Amino acid sequence: MNILSMMLLPGRNIDNPENITYNQRCQEFVSTNLPANFPEYKNKMPEKKYFSLEEANSIVPKLLKKVPEMQGLTEKLQKGFPDVEKARKKAQQNGGSVEGGQYLETALSLNNLIKEFESKGCILKGISEGLVDFPSIRDGREVYLCWKAPEERIEYWHDIDAGFAGRRKI
Repeated sequence: MNILSMMLLPGRNIDNPENITYNQRCQEFVSTNLPANFPEYKNKMPEKKYFSLEEANSIVPKLLKKVPEMQGLTEKLQKGFPDVEKARKKAQQNGGSVEGGQYLETALSLNNLIKEFESKGCILKGISEGLVDFPSIRDGREVYLCWKAPEERIEYWHDIDAGFAGRRKI
């Protein structure tokens, strides 16, 4: 069985006796399609998560809760600490800020939320816009499944270099 036909199989299937997962099929597809003159990259290639539409949609409920939280933290960092902004301007003169601790806590909270989704393989394209991409394989090539807050499910995809403007209905 070739890798393209295997990629069409969702999870366990009689035609998939090895029970290869969607992500494993995608990894194999990408690694076997690297140019032959780059064998050293095949062994050093970082593990990249590829999502099926079903897998990506399973994350959407959490995004619907956490993206507004990330947006609030981002806005708080930008506008909620005027004393930190003053300290930043005076940094060359050893300026300081009484809000520094709160600012750091807010920044760490935002960072932890970002890491939570990036560790799953999600690509946060724009927190303020609520844009999240999910690497996937479509018609034998790498693409992004595209989600934008407050969409309740993923209904669009785009080529990697097309961006949001290149979104197409699934």
